[in-house]
Amino acid sequence: MGETYPVSKILSAVLNSITLEIYEGNIFDIEADILVNPANDRLENSGGLAKIVRDLAGDEYEEECRNYCATKGSIKPGYVALTKSGKLSAYYSGIIQAVGPIGNASRESSNILVSTLVNSFKLADEHKLATIISPGISTGIYGYPNEEAAKCHIAAFIIFAGQIAAIRQTNLKCIKYALINPEVSKCFANEAMKKNNVFQVFQYYGLQVERGMSILNSLCAACKQSYEIKDFELSSNCCKQLCKYCVYSFRMQKCSVCQGALLCYEQHPFYNHSLCRYCSNFYSKGSSCKCRGQQKTQVKF
Repeated sequence: MGETYPVSKILSAVLNSITLEIYEGNIFDIEADILVNPANDRLENSGGLAKIVRDLAGDEYEEECRNYCATKGSIKPGYVALTKSGKLSAYYSGIIQAVGPIGNASRESSNILVSTLVNSFKLADEHKLATIISPGISTGIYGYPNEEAAKCHIAAFIIFAGQIAAIRQTNLKCIKYALINPEVSKCFANEAMKKNNVFQVFQYYGLQVERGMSILNSLCAACKQSYEIKDFELSSNCCKQLCKYCVYSFRMQKCSVCQGALLCYEQHPFYNHSLCRYCSNFYSKGSSCKCRGQQKTQVKF
């Protein structure tokens, strides 16, 4: 559906049993129970992704949007509405019409954007849906600054998973963001990584531009140097496809007892554990590796 953009997962994170997944690619190629549409206050669907949704969902969907505003009035920024999904009903149980802020960022507009997203999550949860997918609300034709939009989207997930899901059981289990602009994707990835200590689990896979400069082209995604294939880290835990030299030097830490070099954060399936270079065992940060440097199996490059 829609234009063709290759889909890849940038990262995934877990907070209070709620999963966050951020993707690059066509939003319609990523499975979800319900879709968030970046609507304007009159549900006119005249441009951007909203127009694509209208074209795919068909005349019945467009008529419902018109009737909604005719009977209930316009939707204020920060608020959401639920409509049927028309011809997209085979893919989504419904479409959430989400009205975010337009233009420059301010404290008020940031609060509005966070409210728009949290209200979308609440609405999906109320209808007992397990997964929701949203584009970057207010980015693109709405002109909201990418960095501020990224902060709001990550904050909205943390509010829902960290506050709401912490006090009661939720039906919504997975929140997905799908982005097609590389600059927006980079901002979302950077903001999520800044907040990685908030999550119980954090896994970073890398941006498409990073993957394009990695092992397939014999070019390391970290140091950008070209090596033979044998000099690359081929482990399933290697998120960014780094050369072996960067795996053991990039953002390195040391075991407090054996002083062995530890794998960089990008290799960690759990943010609060480290991996000892000598014995290859995970142990909690701030504690000592049990091997105490006895098993010194050095990595050969």
